[in-house]
Amino acid sequence: MPYPQNATFNYNSSDAVQVESSLILNIDSATCNDTCKSFLNNNFKDIITDQIIKKEKVTDFRVSLHEPIDLPRHSYKILGTIYRVQLSFIEDSLEKIYPKLEIGIDESYTLNINETLIYIKATTVYGAKYAFETLNQLIRINNENKKCIII
Repeated sequence: MPYPQNATFNYNSSDAVQVESSLILNIDSATCNDTCKSFLNNNFKDIITDQIIKKEKVTDFRVSLHEPIDLPRHSYKILGTIYRVQLSFIEDSLEKIYPKLEIGIDESYTLNINETLIYIKATTVYGAKYAFETLNQLIRINNENKKCIII
């Protein structure tokens, strides 16, 4: 199981950023061809935007058919709203950013989130896909307004 080399976050903070369901992916690479962009956009839609829409539609989470879970309700200070994910690659050749998938492919990435932007820097498209998975795990529903947030 992969582990982060470094992780920084605001533990026990009430600060959050709101993430819009209309979140778009900007790919900052001139060498990423249509197949490469299609791979990235499809994964982004499946892992991020579709999941945000599903999370925003949940009205009640139950483990059983009878009792709702009494989740603690928190109030968050929304610092900003994110509408865009900016993706760039360390390398700038198609063979390096979209190689044939095999054992040993570099899947590393860096994920940075601020009040207005999510920035991903990946070695390969497979690293970008794992960055999307990590990002999805960070997105929560804000019970106050039923919008998705990152704490």
